[in-house]
Amino acid sequence: MQVHASAFPALSPNRSAAASASTAEKAEEPKSFGHYVPGYTGPDDGLSHPQFQMLCKTLNKVLIAGCFRMEVEGRENIPKQGATLWAPTHPSMFDPPLVAALNPKQMRYLANVYVFDGFRGKMMTWGGAFPLNRENPDIKTMRHCSDTLKAGNDLCIFPEGGICDEQKDGHVGPLKKGAAYFAIRGGAENILPVAIRYIQNDKKRGGETLVGALAATGVAVAGLAAGAIGGFPARVVVSTLAGAVTGAYLAGKAIYDRTDNPEWFDPFPKYFATLNAGSLGAAAGAALFGLTSAFLPEAAPYITGLSGLTGAGCTYGIVKGWRDRDIAKIVIGKPIPTAEFRQMGVRDGTKALTVELHRKLGAVTSQLSGVAYDDTREKFRGKVIETLAQPPAGNP
Repeated sequence: MQVHASAFPALSPNRSAAASASTAEKAEEPKSFGHYVPGYTGPDDGLSHPQFQMLCKTLNKVLIAGCFRMEVEGRENIPKQGATLWAPTHPSMFDPPLVAALNPKQMRYLANVYVFDGFRGKMMTWGGAFPLNRENPDIKTMRHCSDTLKAGNDLCIFPEGGICDEQKDGHVGPLKKGAAYFAIRGGAENILPVAIRYIQNDKKRGGETLVGALAATGVAVAGLAAGAIGGFPARVVVSTLAGAVTGAYLAGKAIYDRTDNPEWFDPFPKYFATLNAGSLGAAAGAALFGLTSAFLPEAAPYITGLSGLTGAGCTYGIVKGWRDRDIAKIVIGKPIPTAEFRQMGVRDGTKALTVELHRKLGAVTSQLSGVAYDDTREKFRGKVIETLAQPPAGNP
């Protein structure tokens, strides 16, 4: 009897070839968790891997200091022991650095996978953030949220699920149930409501204005003195430093005035464009004034004096810009113990805890916005939030 290979699929040449091709395709599939994100630089396995803690804390402080003033109320409400799930409101892409600066303990952050790109993605990964695909959540992400809390680490989840329309009017948006769910499943002792709001800085701040004036005067005096009575090395050094200040301010200011953020809720593109331009301008200004003083000794006194005067004006401009930066106001509410909700079971406890969290977030948000909390507003959100087109007043 003749036996055809086609009678046995496993032995069929065509099936075998197809299986080999399928295996090859699977082997060639990208291994990175966020391979579908352009320029993805987050964790390849989708889990948190905090590294370079001191470097991240330092960079985070510099980032915040350059963009916003932090005014915080309620630091005493931060639990000192036990795993806590932080549940902040989400009016801007800048919220995660602010929350990171509030917590002295180890913390992990759940963030949209699509923001793990470029250097930002690296910094987020180093700081303990891990990605969530909101359209198609991965089971590994869900388990990691619970495991993080079970290990005793704090976890930050923005319960509104994204930047939502209600923030424009000073209200808390409907909440997704994930924050409450993971607080219960992960055994978090508390869930901490945190309200964030960005406002324009309209204070005169006379002390900082005086500091700027004194710093500018010092630069001018140094330049004029070095030009008049200083020797060759002093003139080159002063010209180089004053030129760096001049170049940094002029280039940074030019880019700042001409750059718009693609999205109203994301201040990072303009910030980093200004920072990059300022760095290049500083190098160019230092080279221009420093080298000119070094290679034209007969003109060095005048160049040094001129660099001192331009550096003085630009020094004051830098201090003024730093003085007038906007304010990030934060209110930390009292922690919500989860023990009572855990006793209700996962389903009922999650729903009840989400309602309680919405009320607590509404209370602290009301302190910032001055808009009374409306307990009749919708408290649950089921779908992924769409990106808003129009910015709320006062937000970055």
